[in-house]
Amino acid sequence: MAQDHVLLTARLRLRPVSGDDEQAVVATLNDFEVTRWLRTVPFPYEANDFDHFLDAIAIDGGDFVIEDTAGFCGLIGLDEGRELGYWLAPHAQGKGYATEAAEAVLSAAFDGLGTPVQAGYFVGNLRSARVLQKLGFVETGRSIERCRAQDTDLPHVTLILEKAGFHAARKAALHEMAGRLPLIRDAVEADLSALRDIYNHALLHTTAIWNDDVVDVENRRAWFQARAAQGYPILVADLDGQIAGYASFGDFRVQDGFRATVENSIYVTPEAQGRGVAKALMTVLVERARACGKHVMIAAVHDENTASMQLHQALGFRATGVLHEAGQKFGSWVNLAFLELRLDDRPHPAT
Repeated sequence: MAQDHVLLTARLRLRPVSGDDEQAVVATLNDFEVTRWLRTVPFPYEANDFDHFLDAIAIDGGDFVIEDTAGFCGLIGLDEGRELGYWLAPHAQGKGYATEAAEAVLSAAFDGLGTPVQAGYFVGNLRSARVLQKLGFVETGRSIERCRAQDTDLPHVTLILEKAGFHAARKAALHEMAGRLPLIRDAVEADLSALRDIYNHALLHTTAIWNDDVVDVENRRAWFQARAAQGYPILVADLDGQIAGYASFGDFRVQDGFRATVENSIYVTPEAQGRGVAKALMTVLVERARACGKHVMIAAVHDENTASMQLHQALGFRATGVLHEAGQKFGSWVNLAFLELRLDDRPHPAT
């Protein structure tokens, strides 16, 4: 892999590690809860340890910084013996980032090359055990290995991953996800980081959002509170604790005459697309709009977003027109299509 090689996943950016990462790496590896599971990393971890890693251990294009939209999350890579190693900062754990990043690195490693990949973990590191099992690694042996951070010998599990096993595990994971239906529930503040990530991915990689700048959690908190103040829902699709998408609606226009009309927004993670998540969200969202006494729901969609156009039309929305070159994204003019759904048959507005 070339030095400037960058890997992109649904939520993450993996870029080669550099000297600019010293502060983040040193700070994270001075958290003993991170370092205690790493075989060769010292504790405490000093700046000269990072310099040694960068100069003598890190492989050009083989060791990556893991970043989400908020920034630094950890490191991952393959050494010269094709052994996988990774660690995550505490704030990035429990989000599926390790599996997501490892899938990207392993896909690149197995691209045209069938040599197996090795890995290992100390007994008791249940997070790593689950991640490696999910990726398709199989145990090949156990031994006693030195843990440098703990300065003691610990039982260690060695594993191997064949190319065929990796692809089989990925296929099984996709099949499992495809067979599950999400729980549609109201968002809570604990979901804000996931909502931020989904929003920022759509902003950076699609024409669904015509803004230029990514948002932070505080931005999503203000939006969350504003929706709650209006009595408008934010719905999330929850797949076993992972947020697969969200949907909401807001006022179509601020003038009083539009108070019975709302405009929806819906975003689904790339890995959950095509699995009925968007339809499940929209079905509940439409009913919530009816419960709020709304008369019309509007969808404003890039006219080349075929999947969104078809989703809305399948739910009864009617295309009403297109504003040509009304916006811009990725250096091009984009057209805005409008669709409408009549929510009730009231002949006159309520007085």
